[in-house]
Amino acid sequence: MSLEESTVKLSKKTRKFARQYATASNCDIILCNSPIDFSLERSIRQKIQKKKTGDNVLIVPTTLGGRAEIAYRIGRLLQRSYKKVTVCIAGWCKSAGTLLAVCGHDLVMSDNGELGPFDVQLLGKDDLWSRTSGLVETSAFAPLEEISWSLLQRFVREIKNLPGGHITFKTATEVAAPLVASTLSPIYAQIDPLKLGETSRALKIASTYADRLNYFSRNLKSDGAAKLVSGYPDHSFVIDREETEDLFVRVTKPCGMLNRILIDLWWMEHPAELFDGKSEVFMICRKPSQRSNTRNPNAKAKCSKKNKDSADDDG
Repeated sequence: MSLEESTVKLSKKTRKFARQYATASNCDIILCNSPIDFSLERSIRQKIQKKKTGDNVLIVPTTLGGRAEIAYRIGRLLQRSYKKVTVCIAGWCKSAGTLLAVCGHDLVMSDNGELGPFDVQLLGKDDLWSRTSGLVETSAFAPLEEISWSLLQRFVREIKNLPGGHITFKTATEVAAPLVASTLSPIYAQIDPLKLGETSRALKIASTYADRLNYFSRNLKSDGAAKLVSGYPDHSFVIDREETEDLFVRVTKPCGMLNRILIDLWWMEHPAELFDGKSEVFMICRKPSQRSNTRNPNAKAKCSKKNKDSADDDG
């Protein structure tokens, strides 16, 4: 899916409300429903360079995720280009999308908004098209540890209860430990330490990117990154607004005109890639001030024509 194939058009009502909101809030509005990839980064960068008018920005990302380094670069681009970044979650914003949300000084979440844990998608062995969650391997150790400890306790207890009752705890443990090792060694042998290290390193990268973005936004709580890396059992775990309040400092619900805009943006609730749809990116800016053109009717006419052309060109 390429951003050049975009087919969704914003309705006149949505454009009107969005432009009014942008003008009242002195902000630019960026709507994006796309995987977080090079194409999205290029599109957002070009739109900011060509159309930026406000001191603040409201970005509404919908995505299943993508590349962590690109989410970081987009986040830094927004922080570098604007004094204040507000991230509005109107639908699914998973994995790398959650990392992008860390760049915001404020986080706004609708009732349908969902974040997801930081996760890396690793290429399957000998299969370029197969990907597995990085959380799978790291999550495998917890149950193995529980099984190992349970087996050791069971073997020690059974050995001590053998007829005669003269076996000490030390002796029972020395006998039981090799039994546990021999029982579970075939399972542990299937774990590739190099791949495990790669997974751990990739998750560490996501956490480090979050710390870098949070240095400027100051919205992620001190333990937020750690929770997003290892506090959830599955890639698709739903982190709703109530859950998000445990991770971020400033989380609010959309209201007023912003809520009306989000209601009209029904296509922003679910990621385009989920339905093999087209990636979409729009940028809506506030109305330019015409105060400097009031003395020159010709300049005012040119400005009006330019504004009309600009309104037609949103997207």
